[in-house]
Amino acid sequence: MLPRQSKHNLGGLKVNIFVRKASHDIHIPYLEGDNLMKLSTMFLIYAIISAIFGLAFVFTPETSLAFYGINLSPGGISVVRLFGVALIEFALLSWFVRNAGNSEARRAIILAFFVGEVVGFILALFGQLSGAVNVLGWSTVAIYLLLALGFGYFQFKGGITKIV
Repeated sequence: MLPRQSKHNLGGLKVNIFVRKASHDIHIPYLEGDNLMKLSTMFLIYAIISAIFGLAFVFTPETSLAFYGINLSPGGISVVRLFGVALIEFALLSWFVRNAGNSEARRAIILAFFVGEVVGFILALFGQLSGAVNVLGWSTVAIYLLLALGFGYFQFKGGITKIV
């Protein structure tokens, strides 16, 4: 396609501008506006991840943590099981809210999940850098980071959402 010439007069100074239109438009669907991901999909992903880890921590805490090189006392196992229950609650909340309409309650849930995932990312990163867990701990760091980015996207995509 040939360039198009545009003539402009800027205070007595004649300027010729050449504009060339691209022969084809580039379309990247995952990087354009609201097509990045639907909120219902984000809630579904969160529900699945939370349910998997929650069930594993409730029913097989010793085996689940052994993959990370962690051995716990009976008291530690009890705390891990309670953490598993909390993850199951998050999974259920995420599952039930995934198709809910826009509301103050849903925005509060998004903010709560975002803040929780950011704090979880920081703690997982510190734990990993301190050597508290083996190399598999990096997967936990990555999961918290990706979930924080996902909920952060929905929390801030239209500006900071006011929740009062």
